[in-house]
Amino acid sequence: MGLAGAGVVGGALLIKVLKGNQGAKNKKETARQPPEQKEDDKLLGYELRLSAEKLKISQGAPAQLGVTAVAQYSRSGYRDAPGVAIAISLPPAATAGLQVVPLTGLGRLLCNISLAGEVAANQVVLTVTGQASGWQDEVKVIVEIKQDFQVEFF
Repeated sequence: MGLAGAGVVGGALLIKVLKGNQGAKNKKETARQPPEQKEDDKLLGYELRLSAEKLKISQGAPAQLGVTAVAQYSRSGYRDAPGVAIAISLPPAATAGLQVVPLTGLGRLLCNISLAGEVAANQVVLTVTGQASGWQDEVKVIVEIKQDFQVEFF
């Protein structure tokens, strides 16, 4: 290879190096540019979703209740809300024989509702409460109880 050939190869390398540096320069400039301003995805509120609003139980036939907390956002819609504290409360009267396990959860709750003894009422209303970031809401769940009564004659 002569001097002219070396000049062509050297010139080609110089052009390639300069092009490579321009590409790096463009990448750096692009990285410094501020991102497009997008509307914030604002939290609009929370919601408790129930697997059922009415359950039926009897001795030997328990039921399950599922509760899921969701957050509603202005742009992305509904998403799970794992930070919402969920609690179920039972009315104190006539629920001594009703068993709800577990009573609390975070974001989601799946509980078993069963009879552990006699219950004075045929229907019990459970209160499901959700709390997060200054927000609180409650929903009601009706539990219908079918009890098997035995009549004894003496």
